[in-house]
Amino acid sequence: SRQDNQDPMLEVDASTRLSLVHEINGQVDRLALHDEGGCPYWLGIDLASDTQHFYFGKLGFNLYAGTAGVSLLKAELHEKEILRPESGKPVSSAHLESITRLVEHNDLRLLQKWWSDHPLGLAGAGGAIMSLLELDDLNADPPLGWSSHRQLALALLNGLTPDRLREDPYLDILGGV
Repeated sequence: SRQDNQDPMLEVDASTRLSLVHEINGQVDRLALHDEGGCPYWLGIDLASDTQHFYFGKLGFNLYAGTAGVSLLKAELHEKEILRPESGKPVSSAHLESITRLVEHNDLRLLQKWWSDHPLGLAGAGGAIMSLLELDDLNADPPLGWSSHRQLALALLNGLTPDRLREDPYLDILGGV
C-alpha cells in the first residue's frame, strides 16, 4: 500500500512523465498568439501595480502571471536537454523586449518610474529580477546586445531607490518587499 505522503507522480514511469512534459510544452506553444514579427505572447489576467486590482491584456515579463514562467520552463527543459534543439530557442527575446528597451534608454527617471509602476514582490519587479537571474543560471541565451541576463537585471536595479523600498506599503511576497 502506498504511504499517504508519497507523491503520486513518483508512481508514474519516466517515459510517461517525459511525454507529459512534451504535452505541456506543446499546449503552451499552441496557446500562444504571435505578433507581426512572429514572436509569441499570451493574453491573461494580471495583478495591477496597486496589488489590489487585476487587468486583462498581453502578459508582461513577471513571475506571478507573465511570460517569465514560460521562459523559465523552456530554459529549464532546454538545459536538461528534454526539448530537442529543433523546438526553437528556449527564451524569446520578445518576452524581454520591454525591459531591454527600457534599460537601453539609459534614463534614470524611466528606470525609477518602472520601479514605481510595478509591485516589488514576485508579481512585479522582484519576480522579473529573480527570473532574469535564474535564466542566467540556466545558461539561456541573453537578449540581443546583452552579455547575460544578470547584466540586464543589474541594469534594472540602477533605478531602485531606498525611498521606493521604504515607501512600499505592501509586505506580502506577491506585491511587496
